[in-house]
Amino acid sequence: MSRICWVRGGLPDSFLAGSDEDSFAFRRNFIRTYPERDVGEFVSRRLPPETLGRLWTMLAHWQGGLLRASELARSLGINTATVGRYIDTLTSLFILRRLPPFVANVRKRLVKSPKIYVRDSGLVHALADLAGLRTGPARDP
Repeated sequence: MSRICWVRGGLPDSFLAGSDEDSFAFRRNFIRTYPERDVGEFVSRRLPPETLGRLWTMLAHWQGGLLRASELARSLGINTATVGRYIDTLTSLFILRRLPPFVANVRKRLVKSPKIYVRDSGLVHALADLAGLRTGPARDP
């Protein structure tokens, strides 16, 4: 059961789907339509869904890694401030989680980068196109 939750994630329609294929199809459809349709309802400014979708995919591949907005901006062909706005938007919509760095000495002048996570493990698998995790010898009955 825990493997199913890890692969399918916590979205009810994905978790309760009749098969792994149906679950994966739901998650891929959610990933395609969420930036196009749903983000516009919650955010007043217009965000290009193609760019937001590509950013979301890139962040899934960096799951748990340090947030390097300048590298993301260079890869997407946009500026760093725009990447920051997009990440803030996805964070406020509970799609992403930004984990602040732990700094023991607050007087240090060293700036630490936060880590970034896509909140739903099923979306990470679908964004990173980890379809191979849905099948295999350790598959649950």
